[in-house]
Amino acid sequence: MTDPAAPTSVLDLAGCPYVLLTTYDREGRARPTPVWAARDGEALVVTTTAQAWKVGRVERRPRITLARCDMRGRPRGAPVDGVAVVVRGPLARRVEAAMVAKYGWQMRLAALVGSLSRTPVERVGIVIRDVAHGEDRAQERGAASGADEGPYR
Repeated sequence: MTDPAAPTSVLDLAGCPYVLLTTYDREGRARPTPVWAARDGEALVVTTTAQAWKVGRVERRPRITLARCDMRGRPRGAPVDGVAVVVRGPLARRVEAAMVAKYGWQMRLAALVGSLSRTPVERVGIVIRDVAHGEDRAQERGAASGADEGPYR
């Protein structure tokens, strides 16, 4: 019997406070990470630093999974498949704005703490779509960022 509340789309997870983003390393091993995520149009978006391991993994292998989880990354539901792309520049700022809209003062506080570093840290966005919607574009781009494509196209 299937769970009627089980997500069928990455957008079904937009209301969750935390989602488990699972990326895959070079050997194909799953690397789950709990993250905040927000909806922006027809995509789910995540913000992180450009140096984060998950960024390199997404650029190499855009197929990911997402699942509901708690703040410690313990799964709370079935996973859903997605395709992710890393965005920089104006699109990363758009992702950041979507995150602030959802998480408010918590996101602002996290950004402030991150800005206190002695060395500047580049922030990037990860845009996640359903496999059926995003797969063709991810394959066309390969590991390219979507920065020159308009809003998440």
